[in-house]
Amino acid sequence: LKVGDKIPDIKLKNEKGEEVSLPEIASKNKILCIFAYPKALTSGCTKQACGFRDNYDSLREKASIFGISSDSPVTQQKFITKHELPFSLLSDPKKELIAPLGAKKALSISRSHWIFVNGKLKSSHIRIAPDISVSTAKAEIDKIFSELK
Repeated sequence: LKVGDKIPDIKLKNEKGEEVSLPEIASKNKILCIFAYPKALTSGCTKQACGFRDNYDSLREKASIFGISSDSPVTQQKFITKHELPFSLLSDPKKELIAPLGAKKALSISRSHWIFVNGKLKSSHIRIAPDISVSTAKAEIDKIFSELK
């Protein structure tokens, strides 16, 4: 996907095993941030997810936040429970969204994040450090939010 492209019409399972429609999420949220991590419950991924958790109160006023990896819904739920994550985690074992967004590696996923505005890709950051992912996403969301006012 390139900047300006619509979010794909894909359904993924969340941590509860419920199907989630990406276009539906995008239609209900002016700004949507999805961050990808290689493997739940590992150190870098925990750092990234907890960074989004620690900034969640200020972020949720402006955007919806979702994490995504190829982990199973059961593993995603364990990740949420262990680290008290306040947002949903999507399971993408076939990399249906991760691959088109450019974060698929041979056997893993590149740590990344994407911001969609009105259902269209606004920004993409592939292969980014956990703390940089959070700070960059936060700055971009703040800027986009102020531009939309």
